Amino acid sequence: MKIRDGITIYFVRHGQTQWNAKGLAQGSSDIELNNLGREQALANGERLASLLRDKPLDQMAFVSSPLKRAKATMEILRSSLGLPAAGYATDPRLKEMGFGVSEGTSWPAYVKRLIDAEREHGADPWIFAAEGGESYAALARRALPFFHEATRDTVVACHGGVSRCVLVAMAGMKPSEAIGMLIPQDRIMVLRGVDLSVEEHEVVVLI
Repeated sequence: MKIRDGITIYFVRHGQTQWNAKGLAQGSSDIELNNLGREQALANGERLASLLRDKPLDQMAFVSSPLKRAKATMEILRSSLGLPAAGYATDPRLKEMGFGVSEGTSWPAYVKRLIDAEREHGADPWIFAAEGGESYAALARRALPFFHEATRDTVVACHGGVSRCVLVAMAGMKPSEAIGMLIPQDRIMVLRGVDLSVEEHEVVVLI
């Protein structure tokens, strides 16, 4: 799978929510940004404005997860660029992975559950799914085609789970590393047209 040559995707994780602040697994639960989350989105908007200062914004795509926290982040980003807040699309493929019965429980405990299942039973944490939820493997199958299909430079606002799938597919990160990685909410990940399935990876930049 490949992002088209010459395409750049500016990937922004949503700002903090109260569930993030409490260390809870959100998944598909539709939680709003908190005050810090709005500040983080605004700071990312300023970074994005600097990155895109020479780009024709009217020729770019702006796409968000349909969840409130991602949409609010996108609206703040667009306002920072001097664009109408509501002028973006949503794509259900960018929605966060569902954690099923684990939603609203401790995120560190969920990650520990994955690691323990691997250590004790040889279970692959990448394909593990809590009851009623999704695995990272299923999320990757759902979300990665979005990046493959992009035909123009795109700003994306979505989630930590999707970014973990991107890091495994594009940066060669081991799934076990990606699962335990803290995904920042105050940075922009810049993805350039690279092969998503080979070892020779190009640019994945956290700014």
